[in-house]
Order: sequence, then structure tokens, then C-alpha cells
Amino acid sequence: MLKTLRVASTCNIHFIMNNHICFGINGSCSVTHWRSFQGSGLFIYSVYSMMEPVDGKKSKFASENDVISRLPDNVITHILDRLPLQEAVRTDILSRTWRRKWNALTKLVFDEAFFEYLNGPNGKKASDSSLGRLLLHFKGTITKFVFYLPDPYAYHVDVEDLNHWVLFVCRKELQEFELLNFNDDESPIKLPSQLFTCTGLKHLKLRLCAIRFLPTFHGFPNLLSLDLENIDFDKGKCGNFIALCPLLEILKIIDDTSTCAVNFDVILKLVNLKVLSLSMGFVLDKTTPITSLDIIQLMCLLTKLQELNLDFNECKFIAEAPDVPVDQKVPNTFLCLRDLKLSHVDFGCDNFVSFVIEMISGSPNLHTLEIRVTYDYDFTTYTRSSLVFDCSKMGPLQLQNVVIDDSRGSANEAQLIKYILACSPLLKKIVINSYDTGKKFWLAKKLLTFHRVSPVAQIYLK
Repeated sequence: MLKTLRVASTCNIHFIMNNHICFGINGSCSVTHWRSFQGSGLFIYSVYSMMEPVDGKKSKFASENDVISRLPDNVITHILDRLPLQEAVRTDILSRTWRRKWNALTKLVFDEAFFEYLNGPNGKKASDSSLGRLLLHFKGTITKFVFYLPDPYAYHVDVEDLNHWVLFVCRKELQEFELLNFNDDESPIKLPSQLFTCTGLKHLKLRLCAIRFLPTFHGFPNLLSLDLENIDFDKGKCGNFIALCPLLEILKIIDDTSTCAVNFDVILKLVNLKVLSLSMGFVLDKTTPITSLDIIQLMCLLTKLQELNLDFNECKFIAEAPDVPVDQKVPNTFLCLRDLKLSHVDFGCDNFVSFVIEMISGSPNLHTLEIRVTYDYDFTTYTRSSLVFDCSKMGPLQLQNVVIDDSRGSANEAQLIKYILACSPLLKKIVINSYDTGKKFWLAKKLLTFHRVSPVAQIYLK
């Protein structure tokens, strides 16, 4: 649906009802830039809105039918929330009507681009006080607060000032909070206790922070997503923290320490979980060998899981007893799973590769698969595979896109690719990233002999 409104002799405004909005604003000069936004039911294209200049003098292009400025305040705020913060603030100079409109912003994103802008083209650094003064202008509700703590060589932020800013937004009906600390040389930032009083919080993402909550903390009853990277907990407290977030749909834990260790029983109680990303070394004991059945029996209890990302760094697999052929092991246990990513998969271990095939065959609706290969020992010894399975006995898959990273062209890798090609009638693309030229040619010759059930499947060796 398209409408054209004549606002002035040089101004055409077109409205298209869809899911985007794009507009250009002109003060008494020319249009400065264009910007696109998601989430609105309006598309405004080619807008040359002639507004009243700041000095109060009427421009020769000024029009009483300034459609943009006459929009309701909540619509303007909706638009400004989709601009980068620095550009939203700059709308202050458009006209007297637009002055202080940005004070009603509900989403504050101090990301990497913001700090690059703050430093300026010559690398001149602004002070923390300028950020503090900026925050004081926001009078209403703040539903989202994102703070990217940059490397101190790029921009130094005083932790005490940061704590004051967090306290400020915690009083503003906060629903989404992200604090990403990229200052790896310093100790984790301890979060103010006031953050744990924000019971309306729905999304929490933290990097390099220390969480110390009081016994009076009763959890985040409305939290839907939790993303933790290298977080410092008191011993055993990570599991307690997760247990106090019963509605979680997304849980991601990336850690190279033991402070985020959590018993898997805690995760199994999250009945709404749809996305799970874990470093398995912190759920299972790194030094204790495990079987593929151990993992599968745990994962299949998460019946709503749609996306799964497991990192097996330093995990060891042992053979199951009795030994059962791969094609007879796994029923359809992951019916909702659409995306599967497995990292640090030791393809020198037949039991590990058998587990990967079990996971795939147990996920009949899987669309995307990504595997990062590793080898504990010299990969040149893996020219043969002891894996034996009959593809004709294994059900069809819905796989469409597959990525294998750090491939070294071993026999086990070839067996996995053979299985995928033989059982995926909808397959579109397999991308194999390898840095071993010699093995790449050996694998390419091998791939030419494999049957492809999909008529459109393409294989890319990079």
C-alpha cells in the first residue's frame, strides 16, 4: 500500500505499511544521512522535512505541515530508540520542536561504536563526567542498558563511576541489562547489589564480571535469557543463581575457569529452555571419561530445545558396553532441535565421532550443523576409521547447511560427510574449512566417490 503526501513543493513523503521505517530529516539545509529501523509498521521514504531552525527564524522552506515533527511523542521515541545513541542526541539541533526529544529515550546503548565516536576522529578522549552528565538528562523509564567497557588504551572508564550509572538505571524499570568488560588485564568488575533488586529484568548478559548476591536475593522471576562469559562466582553459587531464574528460555555459559561450574540437574529443571550453550568441561568433570549415552540421556530431557551449542574442550569419551552399532543406537530423541554446534570434537576418537553421528541421527528436524574439529594426537595416524554403519538403516535428515571447521581430512571426517550426504535429501551446502593442503586433495578425491541423495548439494573446500 503506497500513499504520497505533498508537504511542500520540494517534499514528497511516501508511506508503505510493512515492518521497516526509513527516513531522512532536513533542517534548513540538506538531508544529512539515511537510516533504517526494525519494528515499526511504517516506512517513510525520501523525506525532505523542512523544519523550523533553532534560531527561531522561519526558513524559506518551512512548512506548517511538518509531518515528522507532528508525530505523537511515543512514536518519535520509538524511532529515536532505533538510532545509535550519539545520533539520537544530535536530533536536538534539528529545530526547536525537536529539542530534548531524546530525553525520552528508553534504550541506552553505549557500545563500541559509541566510544569510537566519543574519542573523535583524532583520538581525543572524552571524560567520564560527560557520560555522567548525559545520563542525568534521561527522565523516564529506561528498559534497556548496554555498556561496552573498552580496552583502557582505547577509553578509560572509572569503575566507581560505572557503578553509579548502574545504580541510576536500576531505578528506571530496567528489563534488559548488558555489561561487557573487555579489559582482560584487570580483575572482574563486581556488580552493584542493587542490580539484583531488578525483579522485572528479562535479559541479562555479562562478561568479565563478579557476581556476589546476598542471601536475601530471591532471583529474577521474569528472566528469559542469561548469557555469562568468564563470570566470577563464589564456589557453588553459579548453580544457585541459575536455579533462581525458573523461566529461562536461553542459557549461555562460556568460561575457562571453574567458578561457573554447575550441576546439570539444575539445567534440567529449566523446562522452558530453547537455546543452550555450554562448556561441557564445567558441567561434567573434565578428568572423568564419559560415554555418549551420558550426554544424550541428559540432553533428551530438555524437550523444547531448538538450538544447542556444546564445547567439549578437554572432555574424554570412552567406549560404551556393550558395543552397539551406531545405526542401532539412537531413536528420535531431539524432535525440536533445529541448530547444532559442537566444538573441540576429537575426530581421532572413534567414540567421539560415534557420538556426533548419534546426535545428528537423533535430530530428524535438524537444519543447521556446525562442527569444530580437533585432534588430541598426531592426526597423520588417522588414515583409517573403525566406524561401521549402514546408512540405509538410518532415517532421513532435514539438514540443509553444514560447516566443518579446522578439518584435517581424516578418515573419520570422511565417514561423517559420507553419512550426511547419504541421508540428507534437502542438503544445500557443506563448507569444509581446512588448512592442510595435502589432506584437502585426499579428502576431495574421497568426496567424489560418495553418493549424494540431494540433487542440489554443493561441497566447498576452503
